[in-house]
Amino acid sequence: MPRPATFVFPNPPPVLGDPDFAADAQGYLGAFPDLLTYVEAMADFLQTDFATELANGSAALPSMAFASDLNTGFYRVAADQIGASTGGVRRWLLSNTAFQVDVPITGTAVVSSDTDVTAERLLKTGAGPAQAYRRGNILGTVSQSAGIPTGSIIQRGSNANGNFVQFADGTLICYGTVTASSADEVTLTFPFAFINASETSVQLTPQPPPGLLSLAPRIISKTTTDCLVSVVRPNDTRISSAVAFIATGRWFT
Repeated sequence: MPRPATFVFPNPPPVLGDPDFAADAQGYLGAFPDLLTYVEAMADFLQTDFATELANGSAALPSMAFASDLNTGFYRVAADQIGASTGGVRRWLLSNTAFQVDVPITGTAVVSSDTDVTAERLLKTGAGPAQAYRRGNILGTVSQSAGIPTGSIIQRGSNANGNFVQFADGTLICYGTVTASSADEVTLTFPFAFINASETSVQLTPQPPPGLLSLAPRIISKTTTDCLVSVVRPNDTRISSAVAFIATGRWFT
């Protein structure tokens, strides 16, 4: 309902001794029924539409605040926008198109641990337990605690011994090249150590000079950090040859 128009007495208050006192008093008192109607209308307005008449306010002085906390409450940010502030700073903004929250969301609406899979809870980005994976943190440093991933999903690295890729589930892939010798086995040092030699698979692919065929790579003495390799002809003699390798295993159990 619209705000009632301001009530104005139709006549000035009567003045005792004035020649028109009787007429003025009659007119003044006769306005009281209209005054009563105005008071009733204003009471209805204050009960129903008071909020539509508030000043815009600000984050520092919201228009709907508390007597003991004047910088905490609600205010009009702009057309069709409501803001809520605490301590004189806006904390959330509601508009026709979005609900913007400018404080960390905590409590039972948010996942609370790495193993929390409660339906309809929010995932958080950033560091910490149960962070949400996204384009910005899929690649990075993988890590784990008691078999539970605590870092990124994929980590890639390289060094003088070759290249490696670690996955959050514990899978480790090492690859690169090594040069086999015609004199003896050579040590192929993995670019990243595996956790268990018996569960590590190594595949060798000779890359000999043109014209050499039917070569066989050999692996002996495999450990978590290296193995001995050689390349032999059909007559079991070693040759010098580049060898590509791919080793697959795990970096944690």
